[in-house]
Amino acid sequence: MLNRWSLASSCALLLALTASAASAAPWVLLIQPAPFSANPPPYNAWQPFQQFEDSDECLDAKLSLHYQYWPTDQDLSKRALEGICRDEETGKVLTGGEDQPE
Repeated sequence: MLNRWSLASSCALLLALTASAASAAPWVLLIQPAPFSANPPPYNAWQPFQQFEDSDECLDAKLSLHYQYWPTDQDLSKRALEGICRDEETGKVLTGGEDQPE
């Protein structure tokens, strides 16, 4: 059974973790729907694939995921490589080069 001190500490820790997670603006790698297309649909039709803490991490993951999936799922591999990174807080979109309008 938790005593008052450990219950209060647990609640404070949970609140702190929740607040820090809420304040972070995670970046999401979006990939086009299957199958891969050289002429993909608009970005608002793309699917969330993975979350990252910052834009560099998201952009770097595209190549890593491409290599990871190539041996088993080449379609997903191509879609990951061509993915876009979107800031969930601001809506800013990065493709790996210049910023793109929404």
